[in-house]
Amino acid sequence: MPDSIVITLSGKHYKAITKSGLSLGIILDFEKKQPRFFETPPALAKPFYSQEFKGSVEQGGPCNVESITATFHTSGTHTECVGHISRDRISLADLIENNLIASTLVTISPETIGEDSYHVATDIKELLITLKTLKKALANMNKGFVKGLIIRTKPNDESKISRDYDKHPFPYFTSEAMTFIRDLGVHHLLVDIPSVDRADDGGQLGNHRILWEVNFGETIIDPNSCSRRTITEMIFAPNSIPDGSYILNLQLPAFASDASPSRPIIYPIEEIHEN
Repeated sequence: MPDSIVITLSGKHYKAITKSGLSLGIILDFEKKQPRFFETPPALAKPFYSQEFKGSVEQGGPCNVESITATFHTSGTHTECVGHISRDRISLADLIENNLIASTLVTISPETIGEDSYHVATDIKELLITLKTLKKALANMNKGFVKGLIIRTKPNDESKISRDYDKHPFPYFTSEAMTFIRDLGVHHLLVDIPSVDRADDGGQLGNHRILWEVNFGETIIDPNSCSRRTITEMIFAPNSIPDGSYILNLQLPAFASDASPSRPIIYPIEEIHEN
């Protein structure tokens, strides 16, 4: 693989440093503590057994063959599509774009709701990602790098790699902030929280619907004309990664599902100035 590649966006040339790719995916270790949400059991990996086969070298088998049980939406880094709220199956594998994504990473300090709104009542002490904080974080962004938006929230530490979000409340977006993201032209939103919506919003998933342009209560969604935007939740972006512009490689398995585990890789970029 080359150390770097040259790309062109809106007439400008950039060098993506591919040898310096950075993973934002949380490694799902089946033998250690995992991030979790909605009281779901941890993801498990067990050797496969049959009458004539033992899928464990440690137990005398010829090779390791494991069966994995996991709930994608609540067990680590995952990407989801509009099929998440559709009555009929809409597959992420059918909607995802097979290309690199010009993206921006920003760090945001959540705050109380202020003048913004949300579709259900909120507690006065709850912290949210508001329109004001989002606009401030994106004030100096390169407008050619907004197809993907990566949001890191403060405080930010490695406890996010194994946090139980049923015990630790997390910030979520106001309606105005999510509308701004949609209208900005973001196709791929990546966040370090387990949901872009409140943990309990009565099952409405209001911010999901804003981004995917689906009316509240609507479940009949045409797979041929539906939104192709994605939401990736439970990423982890260490503080060592600076805010700025990146090229995103959103790595996904080819599952016929509304969501799947994912491994977002970002590559630093440098603008090439012609003499």
